[in-house]
Amino acid sequence: MNDSQKCTNCLIPEGTTFLDDFFTVANNYQENKANISQVQLNQDGLCNYCFLYQQNYDREIIKAEINEFIQAPQTNPDYQVIVALSGGKDSVSALVVAVKYLNLKVLAFTYDNGFIPSGVIEQAKRICQDLDVDYLVAKKELYKEFQNEYFQNSSGLWEAKTGVDFCRVCSGQIWSQLKALMLEKNIFRVIYGNKTYTKLTPKVSSLKRFYLEQNGFNEEARSINLLFALQISVSEQEHLLQMVGWQDPGLAGYTSNCLIPGFTGYPRSKKIKYEAETGYLEMELRSSAYTRAEAEKLIEANYYRDKSEEITSFFQGIKNI
Repeated sequence: MNDSQKCTNCLIPEGTTFLDDFFTVANNYQENKANISQVQLNQDGLCNYCFLYQQNYDREIIKAEINEFIQAPQTNPDYQVIVALSGGKDSVSALVVAVKYLNLKVLAFTYDNGFIPSGVIEQAKRICQDLDVDYLVAKKELYKEFQNEYFQNSSGLWEAKTGVDFCRVCSGQIWSQLKALMLEKNIFRVIYGNKTYTKLTPKVSSLKRFYLEQNGFNEEARSINLLFALQISVSEQEHLLQMVGWQDPGLAGYTSNCLIPGFTGYPRSKKIKYEAETGYLEMELRSSAYTRAEAEKLIEANYYRDKSEEITSFFQGIKNI
């Protein structure tokens, strides 16, 4: 596909079909298949998502969100924020920024779904120790849930049964664990390492506001996509990661902490007949995390190819399922 058929800003191909408006996946394909959105280019060569982004982006709003998040009341004398630490490059970068540059009192938290290599967890633990940050890990293996959706056919190829997005199943578990931790520790601010916006309309935002019920009261809570909010580029990330000696585990796919994202897109897209992965990298380019040259290099590296061999090898090493 030549560049004339791609968005001139984010490089996403015209005609790419998604199952919801701003993200590339849906919780349940059968329930959400009516919410189909197709990438269209306008006369200036911009896709509908980039058009909305440019129309609705206001840097002053993002700055106000950052200030609101940082200045929110501290409800725990020991910690100001929880950093959702996956162990990947984005969340580690956000941790460094929160501690070294924003001078926040941080509690780092990892949810281990069973598909995070032990080296990733150990590296996160070491980085937290070096930064003098308290670190909690909660583990709930999702092997059975994975096998309820993915299987190997008679030819040894992996297939999806329903088209459910396993990464959102995992995200639901992370959110459940985070809510419990927020209530337990009385901390109502969460930092994510995302390099993308939380929403495009009515204005582009980096912040989410929500309420958690505690003792009959609704506690106001906030989360922020810190790397996006601060417009931290990939080259700036490299400096942050070098500061703490982060090493890339070299996993397949568009991920640096978990086996699943590099695997599920291919069999899932075959099942649902729509793009399951393409779009997130382009969304990061739209959010100014990458330069065009950096994004083109990653796209050409074919991040969304079949990763079946890696996941097959992983399951052959699992004895307790």
